[in-house]
Amino acid sequence: MYQKGLKQPHLRSKTLAPLKLITTNNPEFIPAHLRYAEVLKKYDKPTAALQVLQRSFNLYPGETELVKAKIASEETAKKWLEASLTDRKYALFYPAPRCKRIYRNS
Repeated sequence: MYQKGLKQPHLRSKTLAPLKLITTNNPEFIPAHLRYAEVLKKYDKPTAALQVLQRSFNLYPGETELVKAKIASEETAKKWLEASLTDRKYALFYPAPRCKRIYRNS
């Protein structure tokens, strides 16, 4: 159903509903959170995308891909302080060698 929704952009609910459902029922499936936020951005809902990423980041703060996506969304929303804080929290709790600084202006 999700794939059909992508082919029919005028039917947003066909794309968003399955992604919302999978992120709610299976929060451990990180790619769904990332895709959900990406699709929300595509549909001009950057605030909702940032909220999705914030919720998933709170559940899984050690997931590098979530951190990168969250920082990118915060930068797009011109929330540079929040982006920097997200990066610093990640670096503090997940020190090297696993962690590199993600935020460009750190």
